[in-house]
Amino acid sequence: MENYFKEKKSVNLSQFNICAELGSSEAVKEAIIAGLGVSIISVYAIERELQQGMVAKIPIQGCRMERNFHLICRRNFDFRPFHKTFLGFLEENKYLS
Repeated sequence: MENYFKEKKSVNLSQFNICAELGSSEAVKEAIIAGLGVSIISVYAIERELQQGMVAKIPIQGCRMERNFHLICRRNFDFRPFHKTFLGFLEENKYLS
């Protein structure tokens, strides 16, 4: 988030009273539900809370953020044929580097 705003040079984060940085989406959601402030979070992370009326969303115009995702597995994982098929799909479609 900080990098996004630095890149855009649209906001100086020092002008805000940032009082906490939380390490997970769950922690952020709990803080928001408890009324401790506001946050920017993926709509996918709050689908249930939105449906239950626990939080409200306010769309931010022109703010598109890209994230990197990783395929993870246990070290020395024994890939079975169906795992290899999935990896092949990812490689063929240039999802793996």
